[in-house]
Amino acid sequence: ARPTASPSPVPEAPQVVIRGAYARGDLENEFVYLENLGGVAGMQGWVLEDGEGHAYTFPAFTLYNGGGVNLYTHAGSDSVINLYWGMDRAMWGAGTLLTLRDRDGAAQATFQIPDD
Repeated sequence: ARPTASPSPVPEAPQVVIRGAYARGDLENEFVYLENLGGVAGMQGWVLEDGEGHAYTFPAFTLYNGGGVNLYTHAGSDSVINLYWGMDRAMWGAGTLLTLRDRDGAAQATFQIPDD
């Protein structure tokens, strides 16, 4: 009898969540924190929208299981843990609804900024 091949494990799907928007109203320190609770997320082409016409498109960037990234509002040099939107004003006010979409446009996470 020939041994049966074991099925290849199916890679776990990424589960990127928006944890919150911090230092709101302070352009130099304001950021959104994203965390991946699932499998590896190749985030190139993913988009974070604010529902008011502003959208950040992620560069070639990989977010591993258990990893997180800070997306700062202001300009800067991207690194493995910090990305920079390049805006010239603070963006995250109470009630703003953030939506994270994958490269196909499917919503992967939402987060509504709470009232102070």
